[in-house]
Amino acid sequence: MPRPPRLLALLTILLACGVLAPASSSSVFANSAAQRWIVSLDTTAKQASVLESLTQAGYTPQRTLDCASAVVVSESPGMQHKSIDSVQKLAGVENVEPDDMFVMPRRPDMVKPLSRLSEPTHAKPTPRDAARPKVIPDDEFFTYQWSLPRIDAPGAWDYTTGAADALSTVAILDSGVDRDHPDLAGRVFSEAGYNFVDNNTDTTDNSRVGSGTQIAGIIAATGNNSSGIAGLTWNSQIIPIKVLRPDPHYGGDVGQWSDVIAGICYAVSHNAQVIHIGVAASKLEQGPTLRRALDAAVASGAVIVAPGGDEGQKGNPTEYPAAFSSVISVSAVNESNDTVAESNSGSYITLSAPGDNVLTTVPMSIRPEGYGYLGGSNIAAAHVSGVALLIKAVNPTLTASEVRDILRQSADDLGPPGPDFTFGAGLVNARRAVLSTPHWLTVSPSEPLTFQWDQQNQEYQQQSLSIANTNTSALTWKAEASVPWLQVAAPQGATPSLVTVSPLPPTGDQCGTLITTVKAESTMPRQADGSKDVPVRVYLPECPRLPYNVYLPLILGGQ
Repeated sequence: MPRPPRLLALLTILLACGVLAPASSSSVFANSAAQRWIVSLDTTAKQASVLESLTQAGYTPQRTLDCASAVVVSESPGMQHKSIDSVQKLAGVENVEPDDMFVMPRRPDMVKPLSRLSEPTHAKPTPRDAARPKVIPDDEFFTYQWSLPRIDAPGAWDYTTGAADALSTVAILDSGVDRDHPDLAGRVFSEAGYNFVDNNTDTTDNSRVGSGTQIAGIIAATGNNSSGIAGLTWNSQIIPIKVLRPDPHYGGDVGQWSDVIAGICYAVSHNAQVIHIGVAASKLEQGPTLRRALDAAVASGAVIVAPGGDEGQKGNPTEYPAAFSSVISVSAVNESNDTVAESNSGSYITLSAPGDNVLTTVPMSIRPEGYGYLGGSNIAAAHVSGVALLIKAVNPTLTASEVRDILRQSADDLGPPGPDFTFGAGLVNARRAVLSTPHWLTVSPSEPLTFQWDQQNQEYQQQSLSIANTNTSALTWKAEASVPWLQVAAPQGATPSLVTVSPLPPTGDQCGTLITTVKAESTMPRQADGSKDVPVRVYLPECPRLPYNVYLPLILGGQ
């Protein structure tokens, strides 16, 4: 039955005004247990006009998927799909797809307890790298994290532990994240998160295995804090986007594709640098809309990573969203660099990464100690998401395809020579990926460093000031001045790193304002830009006035 005109008008006004939007990416209209459909719109169509037509046809708008130019509608009771074919014929409608549910099989026994710890696991040494320095964090359980040395994360940390600003934001589309976990404190940007399952801001991870929290720990657990584990990035901000809910009836976490698409749009609108989609499903009816959302995310500059799937022993079906070309898809390997038996293979696999008995964070409600051993291609994909963030720290201007190329070209080849269906381009290598990235040096401040000489106390009011590099370590750059009255120390620190600038006391012939610049340059093997000049001003006492003579013409009696 068509809606009354007054209600339809109100719905259109609310949509136009954005009153119903939980954020800037997706508008939530209602919750419904009825069959839902994803309606893709022609790019020239007016959304309000199509919504009016859908409403008159008896469908209830549920949500808009702005980055994919689509809307989600539900059937009115008793319709039984009878008129869905007519929707396809509506003006402005490009495609209609069922909003199917998918299942991620997850059992509590997948989380192996921390009590399994016996002797520390050491990665196989790489002889060519034996003499170089490595950053070894002091986290209590780091020696049990075999996966990080295996992909040479300590070698990458020599150069960056991840950007310390908005350039290091990862959106995790999964079951939510335990924001109260001590190893994730300060890492979870809950204010920016959203729960698309329940259409609210509660992003609590209530998965029976804590899937989203597992991923968050591998990517961004606080490193070098004397407790717990170390993440691949130590400064990243996590945007938790909940697209999965536990359902004991199905033996795992379940979701609907429109929630995943909405989550992608939401991540794009919140400027996520990396989007980790913890979903792998072999049945996909809504390919065009999902593909459109993924393409929009890539166009925004976001790197998209997803698990290749864990149905290798169940027919090895093609998994989505991993199989889309815009996605970096990851298979899992064990400590012997052999593929995990359950891990999918196929032409769509981009890379491989550790995904067997990996120690990571889990919600405290599942394990009181907050840690456990887990495996699977989602765990493997989390390692690639973390390395992608390290690459973005070295060069935040890179496109998604450029990051993908760096990851592939820097990987350690496994299996037969060259790319293959099992390992893709090979095992992700964090250090080589970082060193293969053209360095875009970012320093601050851009305004002048200003020093004022205190004549009374015979010293500068500011003894020294710093130039900061928030993205990479002291090994990646240098700074120098061309004047003898300014001292510039060597860079210090991991990430961020700093250079201290100090003016020398003025000599007898110095006065007034001294102006110069400090030149900062990258020292990385590959460089993306030139030097950066930071202006410096030193205010000394005013120079004494120069003596002068006044000559007056002699006026001699009119001569």
